[in-house]
Amino acid sequence: MADKDRLRPIESTPLYKSLPELTHRQIITPVIGGTNVPRPVEINDEIARAEKIKNDNAEQDIQLKRNTWYRLFRFLIAETTLIFVLSFFQAIQWPWHFHLEPWSFRLLVAATIGQITAMLYVAVRYLFPNNTPRRR
Repeated sequence: MADKDRLRPIESTPLYKSLPELTHRQIITPVIGGTNVPRPVEINDEIARAEKIKNDNAEQDIQLKRNTWYRLFRFLIAETTLIFVLSFFQAIQWPWHFHLEPWSFRLLVAATIGQITAMLYVAVRYLFPNNTPRRR
């Protein structure tokens, strides 16, 4: 009885029945002696797949750079607005007699301008790199 079960057609096995329908282009790789025999590769399909991966990578990179740039730009707008508000309050000494010492106010404004400049430099340099080789 055990020999009959071993020799039954593969189409009647539960594993075969659980496999999805195969198209004419799909190939099941046979196992011979415990090693997989390499399946034939359609070169045009592989080239198309490589191009699709490259295009998807470029699209994802562009989207990531765009999102990073928008977030950075929003932060810089908020920071610049805050400095203008503090400068305005310093000038009119309002609300509640707002006043910073001149040295601390100058330091705050200079540090903020330096930070904005550095952030824009880093963003432009690393988000939009120059692809041409540099001369040294």
